[in-house]
Amino acid sequence: DDNADMRAYIRSILAEEFRIIEAENGRKGLALAASELPDLVLADVMMPGMNGMTLTRKLRDTPDTATIPVILVTARADTASEVKGLADGASDYITKPFEPDVLQMRVHGVMQWMQRLKRRLRAAPQATHAPSDTEADSMSPDAAPAPDDAMSEFEREARAIVRDNLTEPGFDVDDLATAMAVSRSTLYRRARTHDTLSPAALVRDVRMSTAHTLLKANEGTVTEVAYAVGYESLSSFSDQFRSHFGYPPSQVSTPTSA
Repeated sequence: DDNADMRAYIRSILAEEFRIIEAENGRKGLALAASELPDLVLADVMMPGMNGMTLTRKLRDTPDTATIPVILVTARADTASEVKGLADGASDYITKPFEPDVLQMRVHGVMQWMQRLKRRLRAAPQATHAPSDTEADSMSPDAAPAPDDAMSEFEREARAIVRDNLTEPGFDVDDLATAMAVSRSTLYRRARTHDTLSPAALVRDVRMSTAHTLLKANEGTVTEVAYAVGYESLSSFSDQFRSHFGYPPSQVSTPTSA
């Protein structure tokens, strides 16, 4: 929104529940959406440079941002404008001025819809795909874990268990310890004994390596891959991917055919 007061008002309503990223126009908003991959975009219809409807269309036309929900905010209450915004791909429409609870209700409604989408994506074929040993060998050096023959039996077993539970967002170190029939402290001790990653880092590495493989093989959009490897938040996935590999998931290149 190009109105600083409106941005401040929206921030005051949502900041307790969400991390807010602001842009004063559509062009900056589009760039931030591509780099940060937010879980939701709120966009004013009337903005200089690029209006909210154009922003929505551009988000929808880009695979990495195509499924990010957009709520359009406008002072125009006519039906034609609302229909146009929804036709451009907006998930919802809210008219100024609005009460705080109305905005919260709309945002929560869209987020609930996204939760249903995540469940469907996790049930899709790519959600059950995990990199085989051959695929891992063909990955870029910064994405691949150690070759299978260089791993201890402990690490092979741990990685296999994580892959089997990859689509479960809540699967963590405690679950891994339970699956390996040891206590959490024993799990960490065995990891040190076998000179491998800590259990928490191993779980994260399996998720990231699988995500890299799926993206490189063009087996899903960034959004689909994020949910397929167990992330509830697209922005959290993007942040961890960038931290793990040094570049965002949108920059993973797919092989070109000869």
